[in-house]
Amino acid sequence: NADGVDVRVCMSAAVCQQPPLGGGQQRRDVFEPFPDGVTVTRSSPDGRQVDDGFLTPGTDPKGQKTVEKNSAKVLSILNVLPRLNDLQSFKDNAELKKFLDSKDPLCFPLLRWIISSNQAHLSPLPKDLHFAEMKTAHQYVLCSSNPAREKSFRARRHEMARTQGGRGSFFAWHGSALGNWHSILRLGLKNYSNTKFMTTGAAYGPGIYLAKNSAVSVGYMKPGASWSQSAFGNGVLYMTCIALCEVIDTRGVKGSAIKVQPVGNTQYYIISDEDLVTTRFFFIYPSDVPAEIRASNHQAQLLGVEADTLKVPEKLYGL
Repeated sequence: NADGVDVRVCMSAAVCQQPPLGGGQQRRDVFEPFPDGVTVTRSSPDGRQVDDGFLTPGTDPKGQKTVEKNSAKVLSILNVLPRLNDLQSFKDNAELKKFLDSKDPLCFPLLRWIISSNQAHLSPLPKDLHFAEMKTAHQYVLCSSNPAREKSFRARRHEMARTQGGRGSFFAWHGSALGNWHSILRLGLKNYSNTKFMTTGAAYGPGIYLAKNSAVSVGYMKPGASWSQSAFGNGVLYMTCIALCEVIDTRGVKGSAIKVQPVGNTQYYIISDEDLVTTRFFFIYPSDVPAEIRASNHQAQLLGVEADTLKVPEKLYGL
């Protein structure tokens, strides 16, 4: 699935380039998980065998030794990789590794880590099932839960349907900065409010922020630079992304972990229980124009798509 791997590499390249927040704040580390265990052995100039990877030794202000993530080095190795379609001609991993080692010995283990560390199910949505309202050819089924969590999610949804009526769940949008999707694809949506990983604040309280109307989530779809070798475009590629999520509907239950916050004529959903949310569909908007221009285009493209009016192709994953 070269297309799915391309998306994964794009998101890993994007997190390497995630810009710092404004207002004089220090850069927040959203590169999680990080390929800290990816190393190779190289020969040093004096003939010694040394380990080489993506962690850089350093010293803190108190003189204590530290280890820092070298995101720039990760990006430099990713940009050495050829297009993924070009790699499909190799008959086996040994042949592929030999070729990638000629580029840089870190290429093969880094690519393997990007694939193996990603537990999400990500596959292209069949064209006959595309959401016409989303105005992009790049649409995917995205299930970020592992099998055990997905099984639990379905059991809770069934129980809510049995006790509260209806289908037991509803759909809502989640928009996020491009560099955040590296983590979301691996860990799912997390309640990072008031932690070092929070990137957009928590104006209406802690939780995962979703929206009924895509116009709200578009404001959180911060564009960014992606992988230069992606099949989505040539050279420096800009992207924005949005996900359609499924939420266990506990709104009618006393003490619900879902807070409904009116915003103009639509609503935010603030979900404090991570297990009530899972991603279902993923939409990518690639472009070769600068991020700030693309952002204004999306405001017009995706304005006013109500999640509860979409015809969701539930047969794809047994809803």
